[in-house]
Amino acid sequence: MKKKRHIRPERLLVVISAVLFVVCVAYGSFLFVDMKLHQTSNGYETVSASSFMTLGYNEDEARALSELDPELQHTITQYPVNEVNYELAVSEGMNKDNFVRCQDLLAKFSSADAHDLLTMLDKRGTEEADNFFQSDMYYIAANKDRYEKASALFYEEEYSSQAAYIRDIVEYVNCEGDLPDLEDVKDTDLSKDLLILVNKHTSYGQNQPEDLVEIKSSYGGGQIRDDVIDDLYALIDAIRSEDGLDLYVTSPYRSYDTQYDLYYSYLASYGSEWTTLHSAFPGHSEHQTGLALDVVSYPGQALSDFVGTAEAEWLAEHAHEYGFIIRYPQGEEYDTGYTYEPWHLRYVGKNTAEEIYRKGLLFDEYYAFFID
Repeated sequence: MKKKRHIRPERLLVVISAVLFVVCVAYGSFLFVDMKLHQTSNGYETVSASSFMTLGYNEDEARALSELDPELQHTITQYPVNEVNYELAVSEGMNKDNFVRCQDLLAKFSSADAHDLLTMLDKRGTEEADNFFQSDMYYIAANKDRYEKASALFYEEEYSSQAAYIRDIVEYVNCEGDLPDLEDVKDTDLSKDLLILVNKHTSYGQNQPEDLVEIKSSYGGGQIRDDVIDDLYALIDAIRSEDGLDLYVTSPYRSYDTQYDLYYSYLASYGSEWTTLHSAFPGHSEHQTGLALDVVSYPGQALSDFVGTAEAEWLAEHAHEYGFIIRYPQGEEYDTGYTYEPWHLRYVGKNTAEEIYRKGLLFDEYYAFFID
């Protein structure tokens, strides 16, 4: 009877290791072939969803990426897996060249998100080595000549950095602060709905919103657009839940005629210089859109007394959570055309308000860069 042969442990280990090595090489070669872009007679091979998952994308993301153009797919695999790159990849009309350009811009502007980068593709034009205005994230190529002209109004030596100096110039021009008030006035684009722009250069005319609703008297009364009312109530309820804080609407929607009377009464009482900074010319008031309102801490409070209140501080920190922005922030008179008004809230919707707050932009510049 033959004896059974026993494989010594060290030989068994060698055999197992060899088998595992062959398996790993074969699997690695599969991934390489699957993920690498090869030129074939029919074009580029696609990258599978499983390969994108191997890179670190989740199942839904990988499935979406697997449906893209193969050349773009290969380009995506060469860059880090993150939310910005995924949003860029699946954006409408994205191709290899634009994706690579976005990566170049991201290297220059590390805080940029996908919305910034996609808009830059449209607004920046050709990169120019000697154009230092392009060092600003919100540079608009169409405004280049105006940036150069406006730079004479700013003194670089007064700034802590060139970046801060350029930021002020670009913001000033993007907000149309360099243009004469009430000259070459444009009609606002009503199709922008909640994001319409009304300022000293863009007019709402004698239009009137069609969806005005009454604000409950317990919240201050008046009228506002129906799209605003629920978030307005939520904001006021939230601030009233804080110890010692209260808020009332004092001046929401105003008609063209009401604004006309108000503006000219101010003009008669205080003169042109004061009125220009504190009141909108008829047809140029956000109140007429039904999207803006003034608030106070208690009924009858003068608006000027709202400055520095706990309620004003709360709004500066939290209004965006309910879809509102402080339309005329402190220190921005040259850009907005109006003095600081912590009581003047403009509704733009939660997503836009949060983006404006996060990026620290004025609405005029946000509109010029992202919407116009």
